[in-house]
Amino acid sequence: MKFLALAPLLAAASIAGAADLAPSAGPAAVSVAPPSPPLRHATSSATAAKVSAGLPKFSPPKPAAAESPDQRDADQPRNGIIRLPKYIVRERKLPELSNREMLTPDGRLDLAFKRHPGLLFGNFFNLNAGIGLAMLAEEQQIERNSEMADLAELARLADTAREPPPKNAAPPPAPVEKK
Repeated sequence: MKFLALAPLLAAASIAGAADLAPSAGPAAVSVAPPSPPLRHATSSATAAKVSAGLPKFSPPKPAAAESPDQRDADQPRNGIIRLPKYIVRERKLPELSNREMLTPDGRLDLAFKRHPGLLFGNFFNLNAGIGLAMLAEEQQIERNSEMADLAELARLADTAREPPPKNAAPPPAPVEKK
């Protein structure tokens, strides 16, 4: 009902707006916008000159003379598959996140109940949620400790491979020649 009362007001407003936008019939109604003031720079002209002197000069790239329309036709695939231009991405990759780092609190609870379905038995009013989350946190801590142990072992192996033998060690035995 309230919307029906607003309909005549909206119609009147749109008619009034259209009348304002309609061109007037007299030459006095035409107005010219004043010229915009000159742009002001945030730095002085002396500072801008020093900065531009330190920058390398711009040289536009030379057009490739070898490229001809025939090559464009030769580059078109025969099977109708569209080929996109090749791009080189020079941006750092995003760090890899494990599944446990991407879980929401509800997702963690669902994972805990999925790993331990016995917690759902008799779970009135979601009372086993805290126990399930604690069990999941303990399992994830064990997984993190295992990952750290693997990384430490890898680092130890990398250090021993680079490390030269000790100076007081006996030289390796000479190969024995068979006669």
